[in-house]
Amino acid sequence: MSEEKKIRIIDATLIITTIVCLIPLIPGFILWDKLPDTMARHFDLQGNANGYNSKFVCIVIYPCFLALLNFFMCLLFNIKAKKEELSSKLKNVFCWIMPIVSIIIFWTIIKTNLSAETANVSSVFFACGLVFTIIGNYLPKVPASIISFPVPPSILNDKKKVDDIKKIGARRMGYFVVPSGFLIMITAFTPINFIGFYVGLGLFIVGTIIAIVTTWKQSKL
Repeated sequence: MSEEKKIRIIDATLIITTIVCLIPLIPGFILWDKLPDTMARHFDLQGNANGYNSKFVCIVIYPCFLALLNFFMCLLFNIKAKKEELSSKLKNVFCWIMPIVSIIIFWTIIKTNLSAETANVSSVFFACGLVFTIIGNYLPKVPASIISFPVPPSILNDKKKVDDIKKIGARRMGYFVVPSGFLIMITAFTPINFIGFYVGLGLFIVGTIIAIVTTWKQSKL
């Protein structure tokens, strides 16, 4: 039986990951009376709150929004996998990114608002680094049909060349995205976590630019 017939559009991974995105609702409702009516929901790199919303928005609307976003993202991945444009293993990896990040972020938000102290953003840094590392590691394995990578207008009519350039560009980006994510992760729980984040982000940006420039030059050969 082919992979196309095995994969369902609405599968267990989609359902489970969407439910996991809703898990923050549980501690939110349990601790409802202990949380402030106006909650900090965004923080700078030093952990100082710089964005606020009502308790209802932070505890109910945000998790539901992320769950809905995760549902449609996984739905898209499942459609791609069913058409054999994406492997089932790669599809499952991508589907679990949103739930993991959601749990870490909301754990930080609830914990910070309960203590009314500066947020410990180490776990958020670690989550960002983990996402970078995972995406960078799997970029070379992603089919060209779902890679969003700029290509020279001069080759747009040549599908094979466009696909080749996308794959080459994605692989070169991966060379920079993986170490940038790893750097952010290993510095996440240290006093220099914000420096590690900036350096990692800078490496990601520089790597993206280098990947685009070198790939465009190669496409003209």
